[in-house]
Amino acid sequence: MRSVFIPYFVAALFFLTAISGCAFLYPELEKPGIQLVSISPQQISFSGVKLRCRVRVDNPNDISIPVKGGQINLQIEGTQIAHGALGDGFTVAAGGSELVDVIVEVDSGGSFALAVQLLKAGEQEIDYALTGYIDIAIGMLGRVSIHETGSIPLTGKPTVNKGDSSVI
Repeated sequence: MRSVFIPYFVAALFFLTAISGCAFLYPELEKPGIQLVSISPQQISFSGVKLRCRVRVDNPNDISIPVKGGQINLQIEGTQIAHGALGDGFTVAAGGSELVDVIVEVDSGGSFALAVQLLKAGEQEIDYALTGYIDIAIGMLGRVSIHETGSIPLTGKPTVNKGDSSVI
């Protein structure tokens, strides 16, 4: 009876040691900060509108944080208009920050109204809300939610496509 108990005890002890070992490797990590830095119109065409959202990821920790990917949703002036995914993974240096460009596609329902607003906006500020998440490759941090609101100026001029030709 005793010989049956020992393997289970050793397995349970090993499992508990492995789990607690992760806590020793990454003691008390803080979640990274995520902030929208700029929005610039990229392309306006009959097929839709694309915006470039530049996002800054700040790492308050003393170790580098590998980001696997993520997704953002953008509201402008209180209307959900766009969504996009962070492309390739990247690493945020310990105590540093990383700027990431995310191309978001405007949802079909808001394309025309947004296109008109963007063409009129010039350099004015717009109210926005940014939601979504980034996935961190360190299990203790996992998926970090994004919930940010504010005002930000539109920058740059969009490329307007009419069929196969482009007008800047």
